[in-house]
Amino acid sequence: IAGDTPTTRRLFDAMLAGCVPVIVSDFIRNHLPFPSQVPWDEIAVFVRYFEVKNKGIAAFSKVWEMTNEEWQARGELLREWAPAFLYGYNATDSFSDLQTFGRVGNMLLGAFKRSVL
Repeated sequence: IAGDTPTTRRLFDAMLAGCVPVIVSDFIRNHLPFPSQVPWDEIAVFVRYFEVKNKGIAAFSKVWEMTNEEWQARGELLREWAPAFLYGYNATDSFSDLQTFGRVGNMLLGAFKRSVL
């Protein structure tokens, strides 16, 4: 998600909706919050912008080749960490609604993956 700052609220909105982020960037790892606590490499999928620029859609091969189990493992870890990003909300009440929304997002991702493959 490109913007005028290294990170964007859209990343966290997507995570709170239960979507495993696929981040296209060469440098964002240095700007993600709480890097020593949050296991970003186990939650998000990183694709280098340089590879996308040079290889196009082929740069996303590791995304398409991930198994359902790999996506589920990332999703479970994401659900553990998502409440940490609910700034200013009661995480217990809000997160249950976001989990429902996230399941809808996961169904849409599954449909998208099936249509592309």
